[in-house]
Amino acid sequence: MLLGPLDLGYLTYQPNARLLGGADHFLVVLAVEEDHVVVHDPAGFPYATLPLESLLPAWRAERLEYIDDTYTLRADFHQVEAISRQEMIRQTLPLMRSNLHRDPGGPGIYGSVQALRRLIDLLRTEVPKHLAGHLLSFALPLAVRRKLDAAAFLSEGNWPAAAELIDQQARLLGQAQYPGVQHQWAAVAILLEQVAALEERLLAVCASW
Repeated sequence: MLLGPLDLGYLTYQPNARLLGGADHFLVVLAVEEDHVVVHDPAGFPYATLPLESLLPAWRAERLEYIDDTYTLRADFHQVEAISRQEMIRQTLPLMRSNLHRDPGGPGIYGSVQALRRLIDLLRTEVPKHLAGHLLSFALPLAVRRKLDAAAFLSEGNWPAAAELIDQQARLLGQAQYPGVQHQWAAVAILLEQVAALEERLLAVCASW
């Protein structure tokens, strides 16, 4: 079974769970025991155990504002169509373009360049402890990994210009980890300014997809 979204703050086998409350995550449940579940966590925790008393509030996900239903699970997966990898990439490109341009516009949720700009402004003030923990333990490392995957995907799909821009973003986000750990948030803000500028260029490139 695939469970999620879950609230990361309740996944108590993760050392930094208390710093990640309100962030979303997904798990594969491998077994259900009397008082716990055995899960595969793609964040690097295979065969982890989670008490039911922690699973239930995580699964309820009350702090995740974007969901409409709680206790979501998916199961009984099966293949319905066989397509080539190149066809899969071709079909996915329009979805990537749509996601790049998606911006909820606030006031509670933002996206695209606007979200980056708001984060940059916040990093130039006093950074809350929970935000620092979220960025350093989750958001920045995950962003780098996703950027690298996206760059490889676009390169294979014969969109080298977009792939190069995303690879540059990955490098900048990776460089932000060290100054962030040192609490040099002004330096992180400078790097994210460059990421935002690359995002604007990427939006222009993807308009031709």
